[in-house]
Amino acid sequence: VDTMKPSASSSQDSSSQPAQAAENSVSSDPQQSDSEKPAPSKPASSSFTHGIYLPSDTLADASKLEQSLSSLDTTKFNAVYFDLKSDAGNVLYRSHVENASLAPAAYDLTVVCAKIKEKGLTPIGRISAFKDPLAASKIKDAGVKYGNSEILWNDDDPGRGGKPWLNAYAASAQEYITSLAEEAIGMGVPVIVYANVCFPSGYSLHLAGYGNVTQSRSDALSSFIDSAQQRITSAGGTLWVYTSGRDALGAANSFYGDQNPLSLSNETVVLDAQPVQFGDGISLDGFTADEPLMNPRQTVDSLLKSLSSNLSGKKVMAVLQGSTADGQFVHNKPYTVQDMEDQISALADNGIQDYIFYSPDGNYPNQEAS
Repeated sequence: VDTMKPSASSSQDSSSQPAQAAENSVSSDPQQSDSEKPAPSKPASSSFTHGIYLPSDTLADASKLEQSLSSLDTTKFNAVYFDLKSDAGNVLYRSHVENASLAPAAYDLTVVCAKIKEKGLTPIGRISAFKDPLAASKIKDAGVKYGNSEILWNDDDPGRGGKPWLNAYAASAQEYITSLAEEAIGMGVPVIVYANVCFPSGYSLHLAGYGNVTQSRSDALSSFIDSAQQRITSAGGTLWVYTSGRDALGAANSFYGDQNPLSLSNETVVLDAQPVQFGDGISLDGFTADEPLMNPRQTVDSLLKSLSSNLSGKKVMAVLQGSTADGQFVHNKPYTVQDMEDQISALADNGIQDYIFYSPDGNYPNQEAS
């Protein structure tokens, strides 16, 4: 795997008009014929997805985006994964969907997708579904309430950072999330990943009210996924549903209507297999990982073997760890290209070929290995 070369960009803030800079960076001479344009590098095989994650601040800065894309070996990678809407509820691109809360430095999605595709890469956009405090506060009757009141429920005391959630039963909440996906497809994103397709976590869950409901929680989530998939397919896109490895092991079934999230998702699943999610160790539902960060191949392999029955019949795209874990871990080490290769080998051992490497800041090991 040839990974990204070290970034030469500084830590300085991007320009005050990053989206405009990005738009200018892809403009070309209208008189230039297709035959005169430089041909992109031969991309990796399109049979399987081999992607890397880039953060929104990179997408919003034309020079950072160009540098990141140019440093990516397109004979080994063929996709770029990025956020369209964050867990905080910010819509990170210039959306025209009603009630969208745009981030201060929202990027031009059409321009970004054009740049990605120029390199022979596929854009993959992530949308946080029901974990969205901004839309819950902004869209009438879309948020979880306290009991039968009109007061928005918070997942903790607001003084400690508690925030509201979208109500997975609410038609207005579902419409908002689906509309964002349809818009993104129209702007050039062919693959949509929904994350946080679940009910709230936090405190005082017994006080959370969802209105007059006729479906179970698991049925409500399944129906939403089915409906969204139909509309996304009609718009020309593909829907994948994300779940963490911890949740897939059954650690949080109560947030999915007492069902394993893998049983609710469609046939295409994005499974987070990053060792960092298991900290210094974990033992849960037949899965045990001692010092998971120290042996990423073993950790990923053990996780997939533990989930083999739940993953049967599904197309799986794994999220792999592409950087050194940031946190207070007793057992940790710097991650290298070899650690990335080891995770790929674990996938192959379990019959999985699709993956995305994740690094929060978009920087990856700079070594090269055959």
